[in-house]
Amino acid sequence: MKLLIKKITYIIFILCFYCSYGEAKIQLPSILGNGMVLQQKSEVRLWGKATPNKKVTIYTSWNAQQQEVNSNKKGDWIVTVTTPEAGGPYTIRISDGEELLLDDVLIGEVWLCSGQSNMEMPVKGFRGQPAAESQNTIVNANPNRSLRLFTVQRAYSSIPEEDVTGQWEKNTPKSVSTFSAVAYYYGDQLQKVLGIPVGLIHASWSGSSIEPWISKENLLQFPEVDLTPAENPQLKYANGTPTVLYNAMIKPLENYNIKGMIWYQGESNSARPEQYQRLFAVWAKQNRALFRSKDLPIYYTEIAPVASPVDRPFQRAIFREAQLESMHEVSNTGMAFTNDLGSEKFIHAPKKREIGQRLAYWALAKTYQLEGFEYSGPIHRSYMKNGKIIEILFDHADDGLNPENEPLVGFEIASEDSIFYPANAEIINGTSRVKVWSDKVAQPVYVRYAFRNFLRGNLVNNAGLPAAPFRMDLRKMDFQNPEKLGWTRVTTFGKLPEYISVYHSPEWIESTRTNAYIAVVDTKKGGSLDVGGADSGVKTPIEFYQSEKRKPSIVLNGGYFANGRTVSLICKNGKILSDNISVVNRLLEGKKTAYYPTRSVFSLYTDGTYHVDWIYKSAQQTYAYDMPALNSSTRPPLSVPSKGFPKGAKVWTAEMGIGAGPILIKDGTIRNSWVEELLDVASGINPQTCQPRSAVGVTQDGKLILFVCEGREQTPDIPGMTLAQLARLMRSFGCVDALNLDGGGSSCMLINGKETIKPCNKYHHQRPVATVLFAR
Repeated sequence: MKLLIKKITYIIFILCFYCSYGEAKIQLPSILGNGMVLQQKSEVRLWGKATPNKKVTIYTSWNAQQQEVNSNKKGDWIVTVTTPEAGGPYTIRISDGEELLLDDVLIGEVWLCSGQSNMEMPVKGFRGQPAAESQNTIVNANPNRSLRLFTVQRAYSSIPEEDVTGQWEKNTPKSVSTFSAVAYYYGDQLQKVLGIPVGLIHASWSGSSIEPWISKENLLQFPEVDLTPAENPQLKYANGTPTVLYNAMIKPLENYNIKGMIWYQGESNSARPEQYQRLFAVWAKQNRALFRSKDLPIYYTEIAPVASPVDRPFQRAIFREAQLESMHEVSNTGMAFTNDLGSEKFIHAPKKREIGQRLAYWALAKTYQLEGFEYSGPIHRSYMKNGKIIEILFDHADDGLNPENEPLVGFEIASEDSIFYPANAEIINGTSRVKVWSDKVAQPVYVRYAFRNFLRGNLVNNAGLPAAPFRMDLRKMDFQNPEKLGWTRVTTFGKLPEYISVYHSPEWIESTRTNAYIAVVDTKKGGSLDVGGADSGVKTPIEFYQSEKRKPSIVLNGGYFANGRTVSLICKNGKILSDNISVVNRLLEGKKTAYYPTRSVFSLYTDGTYHVDWIYKSAQQTYAYDMPALNSSTRPPLSVPSKGFPKGAKVWTAEMGIGAGPILIKDGTIRNSWVEELLDVASGINPQTCQPRSAVGVTQDGKLILFVCEGREQTPDIPGMTLAQLARLMRSFGCVDALNLDGGGSSCMLINGKETIKPCNKYHHQRPVATVLFAR
């Protein structure tokens, strides 16, 4: 009996041993497999499971090096390996005693492609909804091309998962036919131009709103989003249930290095444009954190024209407007315009090649820094009114607009009665301007272009890329009374000139508790602005106030400084006393790298008007530019700005100027150019987190807006604002130009020498600063 028990025990031990050994065999997530593409010149992660508490060796053939790591008590392991420039095929050998071989591994560029049905639509099209050029694309798919495809199979979960289902495939007719058309044409264009391996990871779900693609932690800041269904395991509508697609299809990919993302989604959120802007910003920030890239490139698609819903003929137009504004508010993004590609009856635009290519133009220009081509369709910038004629100026039209010799269609115009008429519209030959008018509208107040669910315009640039739809309320270019926006006029700081008024914020702005003040200075009635700079070192705002013989009504902190000296421009009486900083250093791939940003300035010109400009001093001459140099700390630096770079340089001359940045608004459009100006986290600006802020702006009718807000919870639960929130707020007052000033602990506004907000530095009193603005 004892012998039998011993035999049974031995058999059980052996069975357990072999079962345990079999389960402990090296296991990798689906995304790590034969034929995969790893991101070039990166510290990429390899991870998986092995026998618990055992040494795992990883050998990479591209550098003939071996690394070792110990699995933990659960068998989990992770290691970081350095990839070289694009190339391959290579092999990776992983072993914990039993070897696993990864073969045919390429190194190149990896992009994640996500969204709803217009991203999910395969190259072969949907049943009854064919995709243009599908047959030719599928038949000509060449498996020898270094273009690899990975489709994440549909899945949902109420909790974050560890793996997805899918496999890497070569570029064969079979794999291409079922792969996302937009993603495929995007990767196809990149691979042809860059000439290196490209890997595409596709994760989409038809009909999905954006909420399922956002984590629970990030959705908690949206009290209107019901998170209860995510806790219910009996999910019927995964594409509309918050968090579940993120948990199952995106979160498991977090260790896989990617270069960037493309996104085609929005139709399911089109009835909620304002909320979508906030959700999109959170979604972008989430993915940048998830993939450990603070400035991850994200290029997305404007939802295409379609006639539905017929009872709400402007719903999609208003949503496209929100998408365009997001491009200016969320850094390092770009949008492919689709006004010429939609279908009146079908929500799925059939011309997916054009969409994929337009997304690729953004990546090639902004991420890969290629030059010599236009990457965006025209975007309206500003206007001039001359009687009943409105002249509209467009960006991304340096080589002109088209068609010059045919009537423009899609423009509409209305007076204050909001009755719109089809407008006459002509391109002013040789310019980037269009003049718009109607004999039925003597005093135009509203202008719009292609601004309906389905209304095709024909305005394009010389590259043939379509203009973005838009609408303009010419009255909004003028000052908007803060009291109508919920602000309260304040008279407790003493007597002020009749042309200066002060307002205190409502308690809540954009769901954030706020303590802020604005001073409105009417320059048409005698108000003026001047800059004060410390003779040496720095002074507190109250010291600036006390040193002025003619006491200013308002003192607002100004530009940036370091080591007790200004690093921002000061211009007084037409003379430049100090220049903006010309070079900043950032770490790029672990190396100290010099960048030459076009920082910004708020100026009073000799004609009495106020403006913002991007400027740079080159060869003893200060130039102003229409657009900033497109620098980013995640890419190699661009050339030193000069008379010839960036485009549109003109000599900067002004009576008064104060440097700071970034530009929040220029020519009526939100810009928020902190990426290009290198005013990132490393600069101390913290653009995407709530901070104390200060800013200055001007309206079309000449009213100056001076702003300050408290932050860092000097008062409980008052965090401050992000730069995106600040830009939207300044725009709501009617600012056509606005500049962010040195915020944080420097934020301070004095009214008749009295503090408004609580000082936000660590000493809880005014911080000495190098420059201030005086309003009198």
